[in-house]
Amino acid sequence: MRDVAVRGAKTSGIARRTLHVDRLRHIIGTNGAYCDFVTCGVPYLAGVGVVSRLRGGEAAVRKVQVSVVVAAALCALVATSAPGWATPGPPSAPRSVSLVPGKGAVTLRWVAPFSDGGHKVVAYDVLSYHDDVRLAINVFHSAKVTERISGLKNGSVYTFTVAAENAAGWGRTSARSPAVTVGTPVAPGKPSAESGKDQASVSWPAPSTNNGFAVDRYRVVPFVARSPGAARVFNSTRTHAVVAGLQGGRPYTFKVAAHNHNGWSYDSVSSKVVVIAN
Repeated sequence: MRDVAVRGAKTSGIARRTLHVDRLRHIIGTNGAYCDFVTCGVPYLAGVGVVSRLRGGEAAVRKVQVSVVVAAALCALVATSAPGWATPGPPSAPRSVSLVPGKGAVTLRWVAPFSDGGHKVVAYDVLSYHDDVRLAINVFHSAKVTERISGLKNGSVYTFTVAAENAAGWGRTSARSPAVTVGTPVAPGKPSAESGKDQASVSWPAPSTNNGFAVDRYRVVPFVARSPGAARVFNSTRTHAVVAGLQGGRPYTFKVAAHNHNGWSYDSVSSKVVVIAN
């Protein structure tokens, strides 16, 4: 092992300091956070490089102190913000849980934890809620970020949370998902709109599945600057409609939802912007 030493002036009260050049793993504090060559090797070596070029004296010691402190601070910052390998322990919470209704079932998708805690995620648990009452926990021994929950009641509203597990244990639970009504159609496809005088002609693709219950009506909502206007409900299975009573000269977008025996689907994505004719 090669050591690089710096001697400070006696009046400084700073004893001989030795930095080990070939030991790049740097332990920060007592919280167990660490970083290796990838995360702090560069700032660590930068500090060592300053040490190797200096020749004793108070000024030298001060410069070394500053360099080492900066390197340690950078390493600590990376250790607290970097994913997975920087903070050993359970994983952080999964994110952005989304739902697709099915017939007596729901398909969930989520974003993997930002930090895996230094260990691979090996399982997820999915907890369902109905009317804020916690139901069964479904444990999936897989790192997949999509799963299907069956055995649900058509027409009932559910929400879900997700947690991840690694070798260190279970991590925090995700935020609650949006609510979903089981057995409703999936959202219609992206609508298109054509401008008319104080109105727009809107059309859309039908839902890719009605989950076993026929669509009986559609709802079209106009938006101005992302603010929703009054919804128009069309008691028809046709996939086009005229939305009247709009303001000429204003830019609009539109979203569409489908309805069946079990309730309303999620809204579609927004149409492109159209400016309504005067």
